[in-house]
Amino acid sequence: MLGKRGYISSGIETLLDSFEKVKSNSRDASTGAAAMTASATLVSALDLRWLLKERRYAQEGLISVEELVGIFAKRMEANEQLTYLTQSRRAWEALKDGTLARAIDNNTRTNPDSLRDYMDGPPGSLFHDPASLEEIAATERELGIKLPADYKEFIAITDGFEQSWSGIISDPPLHPLDEIRWLEDDEDYFLDLEIELINPGFPYGMWPTVGKSIEIGCEDIDNVWLIPPSKVQEVQGRLLEIMQSGKYDDALKRRLVGEM
Repeated sequence: MLGKRGYISSGIETLLDSFEKVKSNSRDASTGAAAMTASATLVSALDLRWLLKERRYAQEGLISVEELVGIFAKRMEANEQLTYLTQSRRAWEALKDGTLARAIDNNTRTNPDSLRDYMDGPPGSLFHDPASLEEIAATERELGIKLPADYKEFIAITDGFEQSWSGIISDPPLHPLDEIRWLEDDEDYFLDLEIELINPGFPYGMWPTVGKSIEIGCEDIDNVWLIPPSKVQEVQGRLLEIMQSGKYDDALKRRLVGEM
């Protein structure tokens, strides 16, 4: 007769078998029901595996948490994978203790698909030395702003981050503190981009534009920005107008809510 550990272990195996049976081109796609179901299945398996770890059950003969998280690291762009992952309380434990970050680091430096993006070879590590509190304060004075608390927590762990492999394309590297900057007034292409929560669905000019923002990372035309709180409030105001308006149908509003 199976004990609690046996039932949980059996559940993990059933979920992973279900995941593996789906053809990879459908399972790991960025759209589609098959990929969405696979994403939910994988998070359920991680929930159960972390439960065994929490309760200190015997770990022998089971897929390790690190191996399981390694699967996530190779399909971060799969449909709803990040959404389901961040909705799981136990998955957050794997995020907080660095298990997922280490898996992404390893995957970026060893996955054959990601290696093609590194003409000079992959970095020894994606992480940098941490920024000091003094360096963070000096950067805030130079920029004339207070940086977001979670961003400051991040750079206190690693001051910048190398280009990382998301499963389909590489994400742009994040700058160290001494390279982050305000967008210049003549960078009209970026300043005038709309902050679209969904597209298509709304006419051009419906959403606020990026405006003055801080570039914290880039690679070629791919950029990562910090948007000021005032701009976020502007987007929230426009969103409220849309949701209260009778001009747009309920299906479009549901899509909008689903993207938030």
